[in-house]
Amino acid sequence: DLEVRTKAEEWLNSHIDQQSKDEIRAMLEIKGVFDPRNILNPGKVFPKIQGKGEREIGDRDQGLVSQIPDKLQPQKYPRSEEQVREIFQQAAYEKLPLGIRGGGTKSSPIPNVEHILFTNNLGGVNNIAPEDLFVNVGAGTTIDELQNELADHNMWVPIISPWQNSTIGGMVAANFNGPLRMRYGGFRDLVLAMNVILPDGRLLRAGRPVVKNVAGYDLPKLFVGSHGTLGLIHELTLKLAPLPRRRTSLIVPAESLELALKLGTQLVQVCLVASALLLCSGCENLGDAAYHLVYTAEGYPENVSAELSQVRSILDTHGINRVEQI
Repeated sequence: DLEVRTKAEEWLNSHIDQQSKDEIRAMLEIKGVFDPRNILNPGKVFPKIQGKGEREIGDRDQGLVSQIPDKLQPQKYPRSEEQVREIFQQAAYEKLPLGIRGGGTKSSPIPNVEHILFTNNLGGVNNIAPEDLFVNVGAGTTIDELQNELADHNMWVPIISPWQNSTIGGMVAANFNGPLRMRYGGFRDLVLAMNVILPDGRLLRAGRPVVKNVAGYDLPKLFVGSHGTLGLIHELTLKLAPLPRRRTSLIVPAESLELALKLGTQLVQVCLVASALLLCSGCENLGDAAYHLVYTAEGYPENVSAELSQVRSILDTHGINRVEQI
């Protein structure tokens, strides 16, 4: 409606500005890693580098918190961007390793450290723009919270997780792509923009929620899968998709891995509206067979019915007719 549209336009206008000095500085630092002598397209895209190690974009200290806060405590639960920047500055000042944790569902590969920053209080759906197909959300928002709010607009972000308390920031930082990737793409395709707080306290606004959203380096992709090693993802702008009008899954039993792989090889050739084709072993509630194939199709009801008919035809050629549909 008009109110939602106006709110989205106001938010969009407030977030679409020319690249900040910190954003350009970050791109120049990346360029410096691969081109320390500035001989690759000098002066193209970015401001001219002045002298050795000097750039037109100002001092490296710009944007940092001016005062050192109290001694860093082992567990921190910041509620704002400013508090995160203070914590990062303090950790750098005390030279302390600092871990970042969302829902804790994907933290096992990360080495244990004494000081941990939790993103639980950095959540919230800040803006939903269904007409422009994007949503802006805090990194500490759980996937269930996000999808529940989007459902009121008949929209969703096509991502799933086996853990209800998975946070959006944690899934992006871990690049935790599920089976929906085969139809909707992974996080590298779904993330339009993000705000990241770098280890030295700088705020980086990367990408834009518009069609032409990149000038220079596509920085959001750098942080997808970074596991918090490059900075804290504070806010994200993600692509929206309409909720599918129909979603149906076929659960196909297979008594051997050889048969399951053979079926999967043939079924993947008809995947047009399929959002997932999974090979499962030992999964609960699927049946007694050693292996199962789960074929999920979603979209317009007519398209789903036509594709599942093709799937059943392939299964019939192998004499498989004991298929559960959910």
